[in-house]
Amino acid sequence: MFSYQLFGNVLTFSKVYILALENDHDLKSAQYQVESGTEKVNQVKASLYPQVDFSAYYSKAEYKYNPSFGGKMVRQGLYSYGVSLSQTIYNPVLFENIKVQKIQQDIFKEKLSLQKIALAQKTFQAYLELLKSHNKVELLKSYKKLQKSKLHEARKKYEMNLISKVDMLQAKVEFESIDIDLQKEKKHYKIALLKLTSFIGNKTFDLPVIHIDKNILENIEYMKDFILSNQKDFQNNLEIIIAKNGTKLAAKKINQATAEHYPTVNLNANFVRYDTDTPTIDYSYNYTDRVMLTVKIPIFSGWATSSKISEAKLLKKAAVEDLYSAQEKALVDRDEYLSKFETAIDSLSMYHKAFQSATVYVEAMDESFKHGLKSIIDVNEANSKLYEVKYKYIDNINELVDAYINLLIIMNNFEGIKYLDNILEANYESQK
Repeated sequence: MFSYQLFGNVLTFSKVYILALENDHDLKSAQYQVESGTEKVNQVKASLYPQVDFSAYYSKAEYKYNPSFGGKMVRQGLYSYGVSLSQTIYNPVLFENIKVQKIQQDIFKEKLSLQKIALAQKTFQAYLELLKSHNKVELLKSYKKLQKSKLHEARKKYEMNLISKVDMLQAKVEFESIDIDLQKEKKHYKIALLKLTSFIGNKTFDLPVIHIDKNILENIEYMKDFILSNQKDFQNNLEIIIAKNGTKLAAKKINQATAEHYPTVNLNANFVRYDTDTPTIDYSYNYTDRVMLTVKIPIFSGWATSSKISEAKLLKKAAVEDLYSAQEKALVDRDEYLSKFETAIDSLSMYHKAFQSATVYVEAMDESFKHGLKSIIDVNEANSKLYEVKYKYIDNINELVDAYINLLIIMNNFEGIKYLDNILEANYESQK
């Protein structure tokens, strides 16, 4: 479904999914079960072909004639061998059963695809959680740097008796509080990393850095165009397809039950050859050839067949309701995630402008600091604001990506995943 994006060891969305497929044992087990279901279809089909058997027989017996026949003892060895053949000519129950097995196999395959999508969803969520935690660590580092400079300034002022000890201790408490939050987030990052590796295995990879520039906005426009052009095409939703096949399966089971009212026609043939070392009147012939055409017409089965037909019709009604439910759910989910997606896009443009303003503000602070007009605290504070806007910006991207992925899942169309990979630039930071 996906292909690797060649960004070295950078972990992209498509690469995450491919690694998850390779690593998931439950999915491999389900794949083998689907393949075994194909063999069940072949087994049912095999009933349509002639069944041929070869048999051989040997017996050794002793006979003592009645005194009126001389009372002599006879030992006889009998050899026989032959071929039997049976062929179904007309069996409507068998024919319908083959159709039922085929549809069931299609449903198993679609459920396997649904399982793959569920795996993709969990893996992408773990990946987004890791990216979010990584960005929060960077944000808290900037806060710590700011509080460290404030603490240093407070200690200098305290030594010069410009502030009280309480003010100095307050600066120390704020610094330690930020440091505690940072250490907690680093632990959360490790947990998020373990969670992701549980899906993709212990692979060496690099996390991408999302550059906030016009390229992101361009790719998001591509994502928006892809969704808007395909949003109505949600009949490919796997849950809807499974429900549709459920109605087909129920209809075939009605036919299968009804077919029990119909006659069956079978052909049977036996070709047997005999040989004996002591011919007797019991086995005076050398061979038997028999061909038989059997017609079986159901007359009465205690209303069991009628009950099966009624059961199948009720199950079809249930299947139709399941289809309506799947269609309504797909429609509601589509509208929900489409709303989240559009809201995230609107917020993103505002965060983009805020980030540009914060970047200009930092540059101005750096220039003022060089000329002695601003302190290092002012510079660190400006940088913290920049990191804060960047964190919110990227967090908003995570919300957008989550909504986008869910829309792809609803539409069962993963061609648009390439736009997510394009967001992840080749400039990255290595994982240690």
